[in-house]
Amino acid sequence: MLESYSYVIYTDVDTVWLEDPRPHFKGDFDVWMTLDEEIPTTFCTGFMALLPTSSTVDMLGTWDLELSKAPQLNQPIFNKLLHQKSLKVGKLDRQLFPSGDLYFGEEGVRSLEPQRD
Repeated sequence: MLESYSYVIYTDVDTVWLEDPRPHFKGDFDVWMTLDEEIPTTFCTGFMALLPTSSTVDMLGTWDLELSKAPQLNQPIFNKLLHQKSLKVGKLDRQLFPSGDLYFGEEGVRSLEPQRD
C-alpha cells in the first residue's frame, strides 16, 4: 500500500481525530510518530504518517518479518529496529497526538472538548 500512495496514515482503531493531522507532518522525515511515554527514544506505533521512501519500505519489510516470529511484541520490535535502521522520524507533539499513557494517565481520560481560540 505504501508504494501505491504519496503517503499513508496508519492509526489504531481506538484513535479519534478531532482535526486534520496532515498540517503537522513537516520537515525532512520518512515517518512522523508520537513518543510513547516521556522516553525520547520510544515511539508509539498507534499513529504513524509514512512516506514511501526506501528507508520506510525497508523498515516496514523488516518489521513484518520480525512480527511473524512474535506478533504480540509489535511496538518493542519496531523500536528495536528503529535504532538499527536509518529511518528519519519526526516527533509529533504529545499534547496533540497523545499515546495511551498520556491519554489514560492518572487523571483519567482526557477531555474530548475541542479547544476554542
